[in-house]
Amino acid sequence: MTNDWYLSDLIKNCDFEPGRCYQAAMRLIGQNVLWTDMHGVIDYPSRVALNA
Repeated sequence: MTNDWYLSDLIKNCDFEPGRCYQAAMRLIGQNVLWTDMHGVIDYPSRVALNA
């Protein structure tokens, strides 16, 4: 992954409350907009990237 972030860093920079940001990120991962390792537990320390 070239441009990747920790999920926790994305949530910190979000303008909404953390719970809403987390749920939005989970939806984006489910829709393959964000990429993450789907073979592990997806939580705050996970690395995510835009799925190109």
